[in-house]
Amino acid sequence: MAQYYTVVDIRGCELMAYLVKILCRNIPNITDPPKKVIYSGLQIHKEDEIHDVIIYAMQPTWMRILLHPTTQKQDLAWMRTQLGSMAVNLEERTDLKIDTHLDKEKIMSDIPQELKYTASHEWIRSEEDGSLTIGITDHAQGLLGDIVFVDLPDIGDEFEAEQDCMVIESVKATSDIYCPVEAEVVAINEELEESPELINVNAYHEGWIFRIMPLNDAQLETLMDADAYRELLESETD
Repeated sequence: MAQYYTVVDIRGCELMAYLVKILCRNIPNITDPPKKVIYSGLQIHKEDEIHDVIIYAMQPTWMRILLHPTTQKQDLAWMRTQLGSMAVNLEERTDLKIDTHLDKEKIMSDIPQELKYTASHEWIRSEEDGSLTIGITDHAQGLLGDIVFVDLPDIGDEFEAEQDCMVIESVKATSDIYCPVEAEVVAINEELEESPELINVNAYHEGWIFRIMPLNDAQLETLMDADAYRELLESETD
């Protein structure tokens, strides 16, 4: 029977200070992200024991920790007690199932289960008012590299499905972003005008790009779910 790690994403401006506090070996190696694997341990002070963990450096302010199946509940509870008032967020990723054979590509991917996706690597989140929030996936921002400029659409603009609607520029390339369905733009993330790197830091949250109101609900059925998008990425790397 397969055993699965508990996957915990840790983000925040005090991330490094928090890791130094909870880890007991290979600490210098966590200062060289992105996407570097570190084998370390949690110093469980109360029990005076060390529990092995695996850390993947995703971004400078984002680490992914794998907790071993035999100690994961105790480890996660202890990690939460060490937060105190530090500006750090711990998120248990119940949507990621990583077995102990360590599929590296699956570990390094970030494909939230609740979102929809396109073949051009946009993600789509449904909002309570019927609007859709749009961004680019973690995979897409990783391919682009450091993002330096976004040319946002204007509120009120209307686009056809799969029509290019804006441009992102990075140190590597310029990339068109496509409207996933026929829609009108109802909001934009103005923070990206001054801080386009937010897309690199957290593509699914602070790095959202614009919001639309769909004009053809039937087109929503053409969007991919998380499993289909994961299969797409796997096919692109074959």
